Amino acid sequence: MFRCKVCGWIHEGATPPDECPSCGAPADRFRAMDAAEVGLTARELAALGIVGQGFEGIDIEDSRRIRLLSFIDASFFSPFTIRSGKRYPIYTGDPQWFSDNIPCMTACPSHTDISRYIALVADGRYADSYELNREHNVFPGCLGRMCARPCEDACRRKEVDAPIGICYIKRVAADYRGETRHEVPPAPNGKTVAIVGAGVCGLTTARQLARKGYSVDIYERFPVPGGVMWTGVPEWRLPRDVIAEEVALITDLGVRIHYNMEVGKDIQLQQLSDEHDVVVLTAGCQTATGLGVPGEELEGVVSGLQFLEDVALGQKDVWVGKRVVTVGGGFTSMDCVRTVLRLGSERSVMTYRRTMHEIPVEELELEEAEIEGVEIQYMVTPTRVIGDENGHVIGIELVKNELGEPDASGRRRPMPVPGSEFVEECDMVIVAIGQKQDNRFLGGMFKNVDRRGVPLLDQNLKTEVHNIWAAGDYVINPTNFISSIGEGKRVADLIDQEIRGTLPKEKEMEITRIPTEYVSAPNALISEGVAEWTMTSMSRRLVWGDDYTGVGRARSRYVRQHVGE
Repeated sequence: MFRCKVCGWIHEGATPPDECPSCGAPADRFRAMDAAEVGLTARELAALGIVGQGFEGIDIEDSRRIRLLSFIDASFFSPFTIRSGKRYPIYTGDPQWFSDNIPCMTACPSHTDISRYIALVADGRYADSYELNREHNVFPGCLGRMCARPCEDACRRKEVDAPIGICYIKRVAADYRGETRHEVPPAPNGKTVAIVGAGVCGLTTARQLARKGYSVDIYERFPVPGGVMWTGVPEWRLPRDVIAEEVALITDLGVRIHYNMEVGKDIQLQQLSDEHDVVVLTAGCQTATGLGVPGEELEGVVSGLQFLEDVALGQKDVWVGKRVVTVGGGFTSMDCVRTVLRLGSERSVMTYRRTMHEIPVEELELEEAEIEGVEIQYMVTPTRVIGDENGHVIGIELVKNELGEPDASGRRRPMPVPGSEFVEECDMVIVAIGQKQDNRFLGGMFKNVDRRGVPLLDQNLKTEVHNIWAAGDYVINPTNFISSIGEGKRVADLIDQEIRGTLPKEKEMEITRIPTEYVSAPNALISEGVAEWTMTSMSRRLVWGDDYTGVGRARSRYVRQHVGE
């Protein structure tokens, strides 16, 4: 065995390598290790290593704080490690460190280990990358096609040129993974759970609780799983087989989904509370917000949610006008304006009351819509829908806007310009300006509700009823799929902490570079997922003195003295 004098990399072989795979040092920078050192090193590796391996010649200032970021979950520590030399405080990354240096992971509501799954894709290990993704965000194949991508907004690479395509890399891992690994259900713990709604949040909650041994039943009013992921996202954007495959990975854990079972109609919430140890309300927001203008009741005016639902389920014929105006600038309206063209509309117009800079959808999606022929009118607001003598839509009156002071969302409030009204001819109006909760299924069980009618919750997402929790869009209003996943994981942990008295898991990390055969991780699949090139990256950063707060690197005092500026 040979040790690199520059970075401490240990090479197993009869002769030193031509070049150090860690720091690039030539062969003459390696020295042979004697038998005692080899034995000591083996014991160090068995205990997840020691800080300072290979840094005998580096003068580390006592005031310098060394930070290490581990790529693995270590669940054991050997008390028999032989340790010598001066001790230094080692920091493995507090919340502020992660926020400063790994903003993409911090920005992701499910805290996906982004840097590692990208590294696995770089190594060509698509299946491992997919499993790592699924561990964190549950639906990597779906999210790789339609995630809101808060991670890319926070990506540090955009300070150089443009954010890394984190979302599309997730899709690469999903599409090229090959055989999918299926989980085995754990031993039951004797507790039962009923979940209202098989949407993204409900399915995530079900998976997390089923992994802990709970017996989970989901009650879904639709004949398909996924909630809005199936009924609100068009098939041309998200293939149904992708949803079905990833839902099957959840039902493999023993989760039962009861389709066409609407709580409050086919079964009562009180009954679920009486028959189960835990009930979780993840009903989402299924009621469309109306325009609130004259003529909204005319034939030809439909909600975006209902329109996409009818198209997705295919249970009845869907009529589409020749000239369609869609009101709203969000994800639902964008799906509507592109779907009507695919169903035969001659003209599709989207109206938005603010400018292009305030629209919540991505610039890429706007470009794709315009390429397909969608017309987008900014700074306009509908004032009334116009109909003929038979009650059919023949047009919509709009007024031009100008931006005023910022509203509660921080965006400048659109103000109508008097006398700027005009009529856009159309025979169909799709309303996609928002959605809200439908609380009829509650059945009067809750006395304490907010102004929306949603039960009031404590800090643990629990209602006034002793065994009912609530989470997801039903609680926080419409967000996005990745946020719903994060909420589902959160409520599952809170439920388990109260029902079984479990404590939040605390991770303690100590070292970064070790062979995978010495790794012990809670999930055997994840222990295999350490990318080869990441085994050396942290040690190299320590030698070269990364400041971790900027894009560039700050060369350490040791390097300046021995190598030069």
